Amino acid sequence: MWRENPLQIIQKYLEWADAYQEDQVTIIYDTMWNSTRDMAEAIASGIRQANKEVVIKILHVGQRDKNDILTEIFRSKMVLAGCSTIKKGFFHVSCGSGP
Repeated sequence: MWRENPLQIIQKYLEWADAYQEDQVTIIYDTMWNSTRDMAEAIASGIRQANKEVVIKILHVGQRDKNDILTEIFRSKMVLAGCSTIKKGFFHVSCGSGP
C-alpha cells in the first residue's frame, strides 16, 4: 500500500500502459445467476463484430486466480468490469467490496 504519494502507482501504470499493450480487451465479471456472464459475452460478441482481430478475454473473478486477471489487465488496451446487482445496487460480496 502506498501511504505517501498514492498517485505514484497510477502514474506508473499509465507509463506502463502507454509503453506496452496488446490488441486485447479483457472483460472481468462476477455473477450470481449467470446474467452478468451473459452480458459479458454479449459485449464480447459486439466487440468481435466491430474488430475481428482483437483478442477478447472474458474472466470470471470468482473462478480465476487474481494474478492471472491482473496479468490480462496489464496486457489490455481496454478493460471492462461487470458485477451482479441486487435491489438496484451492487452486490458487494460479488464485487469484492464487502466486509
